[in-house]
Amino acid sequence: MSTLPSHHYSPAVSVIMPVFNGERTIRQAIDSVLKQTFQNFELLIWDDGSNDSTASIINSYSDPRVILCGKSKNFGVGQARDSAIKVARGKWLAFIDADDAWVPERLEVLMEKANQIGESFIFDNILECHDDALGKIHPWRPMREKHAFGGDNLNIINVPIEKLISSNRSLLKPVFPLHYIREHEIVHSNHSYGEDMDFFLRMLAYSKLPIWYVPYPLYLYRITPGSACANKDRYELFKMILEQGIELFPESPNIQDAFRRKITMVNRDEKYIKFIWSIKDKQFSDALNMLLRNPWFVIEFLLRAGNTLAYHAHRIRHGGHMRGTY
Repeated sequence: MSTLPSHHYSPAVSVIMPVFNGERTIRQAIDSVLKQTFQNFELLIWDDGSNDSTASIINSYSDPRVILCGKSKNFGVGQARDSAIKVARGKWLAFIDADDAWVPERLEVLMEKANQIGESFIFDNILECHDDALGKIHPWRPMREKHAFGGDNLNIINVPIEKLISSNRSLLKPVFPLHYIREHEIVHSNHSYGEDMDFFLRMLAYSKLPIWYVPYPLYLYRITPGSACANKDRYELFKMILEQGIELFPESPNIQDAFRRKITMVNRDEKYIKFIWSIKDKQFSDALNMLLRNPWFVIEFLLRAGNTLAYHAHRIRHGGHMRGTY
């Protein structure tokens, strides 16, 4: 493990991992990066003021590509990523959270595609996972359906930004050229939700990079039990990001319309989730009033019931522990 990167070495990929109190999962995250079949990378771990054994776990690695940086005070995940980006030396940039993992072939697949198509914004499918009491990750299902973005589930496809904005799932874990971030001085916002989506939208607006989707679930993402209820301000924050996105593309009415469609989708989902919250909070009169004004809640409930049951069955089977702070 190194403490500061040497500028004499220029890896193909800088992998950024912010962490705060990640002792339970960070070893698996680090190991999944070090076991990549593509080995030309650096792993910059920004310890954002952890007060558990996170730092000692990172220090136990002798691989010089594992680089520990950070500060004693906690500033938040966005600023942690930005701080690590400042010292990154790779041509390409990739992010991984300290409670997630990669399949061994992930970087090889993505960098092979990058070499074929040149500078671009490339993202893969995500495998949603639960974990057990010991922190072991258990795959559940791919986040995106087989024919996402009109693809065939086999070949990489070009995705118009309108389709990316309008898609049901907004979580992205891309690789992209680092120099656009520095040239346009793009940094993460301090939003408590959606700061990564805000970051990517601004990067795409300024860089005009083509977007490519690799339909293989190569990123293992620990889902949070009850995450829909974890941040009750998330809908307002997400809509604010989408409204700002409209302003990022003043020359593109089609893209602006995609943002407006997405805002409509978020408004609809917010209404339904508030109905569910009222039931969980035992505010049954409020729930009944909402149901009378929005009878489509019944159909929505039935459509989501199967997925919800499958989710909780898998979560309970494997312990269903919460994700870490980052």
